[in-house]
Amino acid sequence: MENQAVMESSSEIENSQTLGLLTGFLHVDDWYHANILFERLSPLTPVAHPQICSGLFRLIEKSISSAYDIVRETQFQNCGFSMNPHEAVEAADSSATRLPILLPKELFEMLSCAGPYMYRNTLLLQKVCRVLKAYYLSAVELVSKGDGTSRGVAGVNIVPRVHLKEARLRIEEALGSCLLPSLQLIPANPAVGQEIWEVMSLLPYEVRYRLYGEWEKDDERIPMVLAARQTAKLDTRRILKRLAKENLKQLGRMVAKLAHANPLTVLRTIIHQIEAYRDMITPVVDAFKYLTQLEYDVLEYVVIERLVQSGREKLKDDGLNLSDWLQSLASFWGHLCKKYPSMELRGLFQYLVNQLKRGHGIELILLQELMQQMANVQYTENMTEEQLEAMAGGETLRHLATSFGVSRNN
Repeated sequence: MENQAVMESSSEIENSQTLGLLTGFLHVDDWYHANILFERLSPLTPVAHPQICSGLFRLIEKSISSAYDIVRETQFQNCGFSMNPHEAVEAADSSATRLPILLPKELFEMLSCAGPYMYRNTLLLQKVCRVLKAYYLSAVELVSKGDGTSRGVAGVNIVPRVHLKEARLRIEEALGSCLLPSLQLIPANPAVGQEIWEVMSLLPYEVRYRLYGEWEKDDERIPMVLAARQTAKLDTRRILKRLAKENLKQLGRMVAKLAHANPLTVLRTIIHQIEAYRDMITPVVDAFKYLTQLEYDVLEYVVIERLVQSGREKLKDDGLNLSDWLQSLASFWGHLCKKYPSMELRGLFQYLVNQLKRGHGIELILLQELMQQMANVQYTENMTEEQLEAMAGGETLRHLATSFGVSRNN
């Protein structure tokens, strides 16, 4: 679809003096005037033209070249590659006098202009992720070593804490405007998702969840992204209809491939199906072993999003029993965390604490399922005297005495 649109608009850049002028500015590395034209032509999405896009990518790569060389050398040293004595002395001297990584503000303006079209150059996208990670870690190190006063670094007067705050805001902007939207258009590349997660993991979960919430809202104006999202949703539903224990390995990998590119759309669709069909919990949990850490983080955000969504009753009409969708969601989350203990639960626990402060304890069913599944602690209520006496016996007797006992896993 994109190739057809590019072919239809190929003559536009030849006949438009404005687009030709923008191409010329990028060719001579005049970013100041190119940025002005990008802002004025933003409704027309000039970066969609291949010539303008390639020129912008060349400027981005030129802006990060020096910083990426430092990152690459550091990575080589950490990997323990053998060096001759002369190179080892030079590496020791350079590490002793290493300066913090500084990135120009023009780089982040370029990334904002590139937007989701960064997917056209996945190699450059991964380089940008590595440089941004080193940029943030360098700012953190500057704060830890400094005393809060301004310092002269590479001819620039820097206040460490102000620099760290500025670096964090810039990275958040780059993630929200460029890196995350580009991921939706890259077909099944977990390496790119892992590089983006290396940057995302540096931020608190509150910031990550805010970026997830803004992710889809900012992309609604781009038809190409909307088409990719809708295609991923339809493909996910089609695969889930055939998902079973017999074809779990094959279809599980297909689900993971879809989630690598569109984690929010795919995982939200899966959660919708689980809330409606409880029998899908076991095969879906088994299929999630192919997901990456970024997708696990998005999954927790989607679960919290479903819990806070308005317009759905959490109790049945009798006012006593929990709704089926909430029970299914809690059971799914318990089974998932038991099978994959690396799941981060801080966001969910904070949500439960906030609900308790408001006097709402219905969502504690999720904590109950976590305790039952992960700690194998069974919650039993309204037991008869015979059942209480049976609980003092062996494992078989306890299992027979309770209708929902779970035998110990061998």
